Amino acid sequence: MTVTITHFRYHPSLTPLHFEHVSLPGPPAIPVRTSSKRVLDRDIEDDLGQKRSVERDIEARRKRIKAKGSFDATYWAGHKEVAALELKRHQLVRKISMKQFLGQGGEDEAWSEQDTAGTLREEGKALEMKNRILAEHIERMTFPRTDEARQHRTWVMELLTATPVYKGGIGAGGCAGQGPRDSSAQSNFRKKLENACNSKHPDASCNLQWCPITSSWVLGSAIRAAHIFPYSAGQRTMDQLFGRDDNDREELFEPENGLMMLADAEKRIENGWMVLVPDVPIDATTAQLDTWSKVKVKEYKQRVLCPENANMKQYIDQIGGRVWNDLDGQRVQFKSDHRPRARYLYWKFAVALLRKAWQSAHRPNNLVAAELGEEYWGIGGPWIRRKYLLAFAEYLGHAVGWENLLEAAAEPEDDDNEPDPGGLVVAVEQIRKNHTQVGQGLVRRGRRRRRRRRRRLARGPDGRWIA
Repeated sequence: MTVTITHFRYHPSLTPLHFEHVSLPGPPAIPVRTSSKRVLDRDIEDDLGQKRSVERDIEARRKRIKAKGSFDATYWAGHKEVAALELKRHQLVRKISMKQFLGQGGEDEAWSEQDTAGTLREEGKALEMKNRILAEHIERMTFPRTDEARQHRTWVMELLTATPVYKGGIGAGGCAGQGPRDSSAQSNFRKKLENACNSKHPDASCNLQWCPITSSWVLGSAIRAAHIFPYSAGQRTMDQLFGRDDNDREELFEPENGLMMLADAEKRIENGWMVLVPDVPIDATTAQLDTWSKVKVKEYKQRVLCPENANMKQYIDQIGGRVWNDLDGQRVQFKSDHRPRARYLYWKFAVALLRKAWQSAHRPNNLVAAELGEEYWGIGGPWIRRKYLLAFAEYLGHAVGWENLLEAAAEPEDDDNEPDPGGLVVAVEQIRKNHTQVGQGLVRRGRRRRRRRRRRLARGPDGRWIA
């Protein structure tokens, strides 16, 4: 493209002003925006609008759920509707995440390998499980049951539906009967755990504490008094799953259910990226396994379940040069004879295997959770009541070998031959609680700009924003 302009030039042999017509190149042509990009942007905007609409429906329907004297089928049907909406919201979040990735030049297969995709896959499986358990519970309510069984069933389902929905996303709060965390109880728990683990440095002035996971002294402020079995599930749930010892002592806030560790280590264990397992050889003999089971002071080692996760490739600290994947196979270095109860560590291990099975659903070449369980733990119980492990096998499918985990079952009781979803309920809610809510960040750029602008403004007498 060229343009013709009139140019003034002075030349002494000509008249004072000489006019010339000069042709100069014009600006380059503006590239036409592809229609596919515009369509993708419009699709994302439409999905965001649907997501916000679903979130409003979730809030509205939750408010309408009330227990009218008893937890009847109508009450649980309301929770089933909410669970279905939660799953719909999740599916929209997944679509938006994928479309945003594609809009940045990515490909479908590359997105499926992202950590975000793995997190969304896990949450989707958890929500599908929640919907299935609720549907089967409503169906079973039509059959006559004893008062004790009905009361237990109601407790299980209350645990499943007690997680509130926060504005803008699915959150995770307290569980049935537990309520907000008592700060004094947590403070006392930390003191007892510090003494049991002997975690404080001999020189009190340096304010260092020992992390047995990373085998290093770190600042006390970076050390957490971590619960092995989740506090949010409550003491009643702990008693249902594991029973009590002869001393009949509650252990939710006792050292038997805790370990002092670096906050970053707790995060990785909570998310199932790494686990603590018995420190025995993979090809251990029966005698070696029996010895480990009977000895009072047990030794554990660390196994990394998700080495491909970006969080496991991060440096543990800025000095040693180690990454979290380097801890695979290393013994946990305790500073005392204190050990968490094996049954609580086994519970954490079983939940991690559940997550691994869900993540590996699209990767047929990966080891299934049952194979990992046989290789990494491989020591029989008694750890968890049989009926709860039966539910893992029933709901997740015997084909993947979950029945191998039944070797960890406690001595069977009269009602232990009927699968009970109570353990799965706790696992589902624990998994959802640990997730970063990807959907929280899916808002329009225009809304972000308006929010940033409003932070620089103030409200006038009429309620309007003024500078």
